[in-house]
Amino acid sequence: MGEDEPRHLKVLVADERQKYLEPVSAAVRDLGHEVIAHEVSIDQVGRATLEHRPDIAIVALHEDTQHALELITEIVEEAVCPVIALADDASREFVHAAAERGVFAYIDSTNEAELQGAIDVALQRHHQFSRLLHAFERRARIERAKGILMERHALGDREAFERIRGEARSTRRQVMDVVDALIDSSDGA
Repeated sequence: MGEDEPRHLKVLVADERQKYLEPVSAAVRDLGHEVIAHEVSIDQVGRATLEHRPDIAIVALHEDTQHALELITEIVEEAVCPVIALADDASREFVHAAAERGVFAYIDSTNEAELQGAIDVALQRHHQFSRLLHAFERRARIERAKGILMERHALGDREAFERIRGEARSTRRQVMDVVDALIDSSDGA
């Protein structure tokens, strides 16, 4: 599927009251996406996120700001998908608090263009965030492997990296494969 083609997404919709879930769900379905879970319970939303593995979650605010913020927190803590905050006429404080808790987009209506735009932005930001986290994890593993070589062979930082890269070239493996093997051998020692 090309990047410009619409995707069929699995969506979790959360709100403070059951009666508010259907209008948001209908707007999501009108875009061609599937609502795979509805949740009003703060205690259950994290479990539902893990169980259903949505591509995106939409948390709507109607009256209870704290409830909406706690729903956002529970979903974000599971780190499965990006979250969109949906609130008509939300206060600046709510939007700020939602951003601090990890939402990737904020909208104030279920207008088709706005909702799909928010979904697109949230998915793109989440993808970039995931790539950045992966890069940090990769860098940390490289630094750990270099540290192992520096300690074992009294090498400098650059020399340790060149040894890893040289091993990768001479064995026709990826640098990260060499790094992982080095870390594994150190952990097993």
